[in-house]
Amino acid sequence: MTVRAFLDTSILMLVASGELSLDDLLDELPAQPCIPECVVRELERLATRPGERARRAQWILENVVPRIGVCSERASVDRADECLIELAQRVRGIVVTSDLELAQRARRVGVAVAVFRRARRGLEVLG
Repeated sequence: MTVRAFLDTSILMLVASGELSLDDLLDELPAQPCIPECVVRELERLATRPGERARRAQWILENVVPRIGVCSERASVDRADECLIELAQRVRGIVVTSDLELAQRARRVGVAVAVFRRARRGLEVLG
């Protein structure tokens, strides 16, 4: 079975802001990437609001989601953080994020995490 890398909104926002290139992200991932439906829904909600985050969320929906694809796995919860942790636990996948709180919560329950480290401008896999 292929290991899955579940991408969080925070890592996708770094791509949209230009801080991390999509190609670099995909090259560094130690697993097959996908974007969970819960993250797509979160991006859709963000895209309806005014401001820069909304423009970035819309750009992700139009450019990144079609390229990477939505995960076939489904979670029983809708909130993005819990959804990511549940999916990664169920299929022994990796949560990819720049949200340190999410990374810590995932690690506490034994989920592998890849976090973006600004100092080295790349991913570091924890666990």
